[in-house]
Amino acid sequence: MSSTSLEPPAPREHPEPPVPVQCREFIVLHPAFKQATIIFRWYASAIGPGRVTEAPETYAFPCDIATEACVIVARNKRGQLYHQEDGSIGQKVKTAMILPGMYYFLLDDRDSSYKYKVYWDFQYWIPPEVIPSPWLLDNRTDGTGDFPVELGPGKSGASAIVRDRDKACVMTSETDFRRLDSAHLIPVKEEAWYATYQLKMLAADSKSVSVNSFNNLIVLRHDLNGRGLDSGDFCFVPYQGVWISLWMGQGSLGLASQHNFAKVELPRRIRARYLHCRFAWNVFQLIHELLSSLLSTNLAPLLDNGTGSDGGDEAQGKGKEKDAKNSEDKEAGPGPTTRSRAQKSQGGSGGKAK
Repeated sequence: MSSTSLEPPAPREHPEPPVPVQCREFIVLHPAFKQATIIFRWYASAIGPGRVTEAPETYAFPCDIATEACVIVARNKRGQLYHQEDGSIGQKVKTAMILPGMYYFLLDDRDSSYKYKVYWDFQYWIPPEVIPSPWLLDNRTDGTGDFPVELGPGKSGASAIVRDRDKACVMTSETDFRRLDSAHLIPVKEEAWYATYQLKMLAADSKSVSVNSFNNLIVLRHDLNGRGLDSGDFCFVPYQGVWISLWMGQGSLGLASQHNFAKVELPRRIRARYLHCRFAWNVFQLIHELLSSLLSTNLAPLLDNGTGSDGGDEAQGKGKEKDAKNSEDKEAGPGPTTRSRAQKSQGGSGGKAK
């Protein structure tokens, strides 16, 4: 079935009875190489009631979310997805939903031969000054719903306060405290990253002193936290004017069969910036899996972003893009670790856009 005739599914309610657990693979290729060079891979779980598990449309995925994931991988450079047709770059994707398969990601205003660089680890990703407009669907920067200042850090543990006040899982409405966790959107282990890139300012979170901000914490049922969110299998994204839980990993598919594409009522205090950062964090979790088995030798020089060039320009890797507004080519960030050099050749071919 062609994705051109695919109708986007509506967000649904939680939960739906379990169905046969399956997922399908999406692959995005770098356009500049004759040998197929994967830059990102994710999985879509079945969506919607009455699913036919063998039908491709059952595993459709929002094109704008897939594109945003590729933008994050491509160092925040905007671009578009193109179909792969007969091993070459085909037509630009123009539909709201895409089907499982292989695609190319081309930067805007760049030829397909341009060897743009990519990020491969969250700690090197530089959050953009402005997040895409769909992520601002309900104006989560005005402080509405923020906890009173007397509940600030030092009064009590932030996680305990959030669980006590929110009282229920945002996805299932579960209220049994024995089964509930307070979950960080930007994980605790990324606290140094949070401070380095001044997320407090970017998120308009004036009361925050760390990732333990109340505005970075939600309540989840324990299995949805440990086996879902923290494993990078799902995150929260904007879709048709609401927030939904969207699965991109191939783990915890039993949970995905009940909660994928389901509407989520997030507390008003939760910042859209933190939701966008968690989405990026999940993208890099998926990339770690890719690096362990599928990284092409073509990508090795494109990952070396210590002092390497990008389209001819060089910038020292000091941890922050100082000239992002002035030059599309200048990059920053530490060099790769040995983990990023796990390489395995991939078959296939690239090509020029038709």
